[in-house]
Amino acid sequence: MPFIAPAIAAIGAAATGIASFVGGLGIVGQALLGIGLNFAVSALRGDQKQEPVSGTQLQVQYGADRPREVAVGLVAVAGHDVYTNTYGASNKYMQKVFVLSDFPVTALTRIAVNGEWRAINWGNVEGRGAQVTGFEKDVLRIRFYDGRHTALQAAEFGEHGLVGSSNPAGRWTADHVGKATSFVVVNARFDDEEMASLPQFLFEFQGAPLYDVRKDTTAGGAGAQRWNDVATWEYSENPIVQAYNYERGFFANGQLLVGKGVPVADLPAAPWMSAANVCDESTPTRSLRYRAGALFSTSDGVTHSDNLAPVLEACSGGLFYLVDGDHPIVGANQPVVATLTDDDIIVGSPRQFRAKRSRSDLVNTVFGTYNSPDDLWAATSYDPRSSAPALAADRERHAKALNFGAVFVASQASDLAEAALRRARYQASETVIVRPRWIVLEPGDWISLASARYGTRTYQVVGRSLGALNANGARNVTLTLDEVGNGIYDSSVVIPERPPRISPGFPVRLSTLQGFIAYASQVTNAAGRALPAITVQWDLIDDVTVDAVVIEYWKSDDPARRIQATFDRASVSGVVAEGLVPRTSYTLQGTVVTNPPRNTFFSAPQIVTTLTEDLAAELADLQEDIQEILRFGPESLARFEELLEGLAATIATTNVVQHSEAENANASLIEERTTRATETEALARRTDGVVAELTDVATLATGTATVVETMEGRVTLTEEGLAVAAERQEIVESRIDSVEGVNLGQANALNSLSTSVTQQGNSITAQANLISGVQATVGEVSAQGLFSTQVVAGGSGGSVRLALLARVTAGSGYTQTGIFLDITNGVGTVLIDANRFIITDGANPNVFPFVVQGGIVKLAIARFQQLISDNGKMLIDGSGGTISIYD
Repeated sequence: MPFIAPAIAAIGAAATGIASFVGGLGIVGQALLGIGLNFAVSALRGDQKQEPVSGTQLQVQYGADRPREVAVGLVAVAGHDVYTNTYGASNKYMQKVFVLSDFPVTALTRIAVNGEWRAINWGNVEGRGAQVTGFEKDVLRIRFYDGRHTALQAAEFGEHGLVGSSNPAGRWTADHVGKATSFVVVNARFDDEEMASLPQFLFEFQGAPLYDVRKDTTAGGAGAQRWNDVATWEYSENPIVQAYNYERGFFANGQLLVGKGVPVADLPAAPWMSAANVCDESTPTRSLRYRAGALFSTSDGVTHSDNLAPVLEACSGGLFYLVDGDHPIVGANQPVVATLTDDDIIVGSPRQFRAKRSRSDLVNTVFGTYNSPDDLWAATSYDPRSSAPALAADRERHAKALNFGAVFVASQASDLAEAALRRARYQASETVIVRPRWIVLEPGDWISLASARYGTRTYQVVGRSLGALNANGARNVTLTLDEVGNGIYDSSVVIPERPPRISPGFPVRLSTLQGFIAYASQVTNAAGRALPAITVQWDLIDDVTVDAVVIEYWKSDDPARRIQATFDRASVSGVVAEGLVPRTSYTLQGTVVTNPPRNTFFSAPQIVTTLTEDLAAELADLQEDIQEILRFGPESLARFEELLEGLAATIATTNVVQHSEAENANASLIEERTTRATETEALARRTDGVVAELTDVATLATGTATVVETMEGRVTLTEEGLAVAAERQEIVESRIDSVEGVNLGQANALNSLSTSVTQQGNSITAQANLISGVQATVGEVSAQGLFSTQVVAGGSGGSVRLALLARVTAGSGYTQTGIFLDITNGVGTVLIDANRFIITDGANPNVFPFVVQGGIVKLAIARFQQLISDNGKMLIDGSGGTISIYD
């Protein structure tokens, strides 16, 4: 791979010829960051542009044309792949070189191989490097260069080194040192069981050693660190220390690699030391309050603000650019440095006060992600933070994301989100003009302002300017103030919530029916018949845009079938009766119709059970149901006789497969097999039977015995859809015919099973039938016994109909009795069809306590509590022993 050598040469020249990101922005460029910038709060307000600058780089980078990156704090990267080499017998070994950072780093802590963390055994080092644990065989080793080296390790010139094993020789030479660049050499030995292919890597390491001004005696601190001696620097996860180093810049051989290059004179040590000390404080859940890990980048479009934002967000911090230089501020409550009153404000000067943020700036819920080392440094959600008092005050959720690209501790991310949320709940702001003596106030200071009109509040100075000479004097100071308080970082402090501004009310327009109720009642038709009804009521409507009231109702167990009734808007009640049946549960709801039309909705449903109607009307309606059930008996008998008549046709069309014949007798076995398959039909049918026939030579009467079994299955495709049917029939018949062919006597028994499923569009109907019957006929007298069942499912529900029927026919008349069981439309019925219906206990054959005969109920003996006449005018009280008659 000859194209790799130029890339490695570029690494070797990093210390002497790297074109860097532009250094200091100068006074104007620095001002672009804004006075009083707090990155976390700005992100919540939507002011801060969120760039993909963070402490992770999970995708491998390729090619020589890539931005410089300097890692600080604890970070993880997949690395920059700059070299690949295979060597050994059958190219059994592979070398890879991954650049971690374009600046020295402190330590390589662990490595993830194919998504699983592995430790590095630095005590087991040989020619291929330190052993990566977790494998049964010695298949993976690494060598680590922290960037502070001046030459290649001796191992690189051995059998498994970059120089010693380069293939072909000379691809990697002693000149490819990679000074000031931290990188890892991976050596993999291919093995069919554990290393069949090169795995994916993720390297976790401690970033650059950093200069800490607190540890430099010559800068006002205490320690041996010196800015001009990198060897004295130490690894640090302190966000302010990281930001300080970025401000001064990262250099190699006098060249600025990354950072601003701000002179030390513009970075006063005292505020930087103070802010760094706050980051190193402990909390109840952490030994260090704020920690960070980031990759400072020179990628196109990435500004100094983009690089600093993740680090300063990690400590809820910001930068203020003052006359004496750049000042940091960190997430902690600040002391109040001054107290102002109305007397300090220039009388007659313009004053702007806002007690509450606009709705677009409100935040009451914060969520987001941090970099989780346990999850391979993936962006992982921290516990979202929300404020119940804020939600109540805002009357709706205002959620914003706050992603921490340089935070790798979950509790820290949650605390930062909580602080940012609480900071946003201090909502007041002011712009005031005060007397010249307050020129001493600086952006970032916390002050107290007591106002007779607006109350006493604590503010942070976020802007300051001097005024020109005018009628109010010269050098007056304009202060821009944002409300703050100790509640930002102290959750025990209650932040007062201010109710939102409520706009003047608009006319109330109804969107549903108010005060809707319903109850059971009755109505009387023209014939004087009492029918069930439901009375509905609602509140008086004074909305002039309402045209009408609509009531919708349905059987509670059949919501698909709904009825609507419309009433005038001026009414407050109405009666619905259409389609109602007695003693049935109905659900009702109401709404309004408006002009001009607008969205409306139905009121809460009301459930009502209808009353009964008078007995005569109820029996009249019941008569139709009874006739419908009774029709099932004759229909079943007709089907029974139809099947019997089909016997002769079946025998005539089947094949005789075996036949025996004598002078006056014959016997046959019959059989038929039919199959057919077309584009619109599939059919299979089988018929088996026996026929035996014998003639009496004396009387010439013929006796015939027949048994036939038929099975058929059919599937048909029609324009409406599929029709599927299956049938099985068993028929036995015995008969005697005269010499003239007149039937003298016949007995039949039949058992028929049939099923069908039909499809019509999206509707499916399934039906099954069973008929079992016997019949005996001599002359004009016929006796029949039948059991028939029909079940149907589909459409709007299901039904079951069963008949146990007996009939004797003599001439043109017949006598019939039967029991019918029926379930239709959710109503179960037991119907007995008889001339005489008797109930007896069988113990006393002389006593029949309950008899129905000739349509009259006869009771031999009965006990009752009350008997009421149909018109309600006569009452017999069986308990009290009275008879009452009313006019």
